[in-house]
Amino acid sequence: MKPASCVLCGKSASDEMSEKHGEWIEFADYDAMAVNSLSHPHGLEYFCFEHAPFAKKHSAQPLAVAMAALEQQFPRSDCETCSSRAVTTTLFSSLMKKLGL
Repeated sequence: MKPASCVLCGKSASDEMSEKHGEWIEFADYDAMAVNSLSHPHGLEYFCFEHAPFAKKHSAQPLAVAMAALEQQFPRSDCETCSSRAVTTTLFSSLMKKLGL
């Protein structure tokens, strides 16, 4: 399982205040039955307190479609760290899906 870090901004759950915290969002292609202890379930991502409400609006869509919309809404091109994290997260998710994990 991946650590609880917002896929949009990288904010860790441990960096958030206790009363304002993010959450794991299940997207349309989440399959709880396909989860095993060695992998992170496809279609499940963590979003910080600020981004979770926007992610929930896209939860009826597959993860890739939702992430494309969210990344367009919250562009990270101004932040080199966030931009590289987004590319890494997207590549990792694609690889996991191709491997069936």
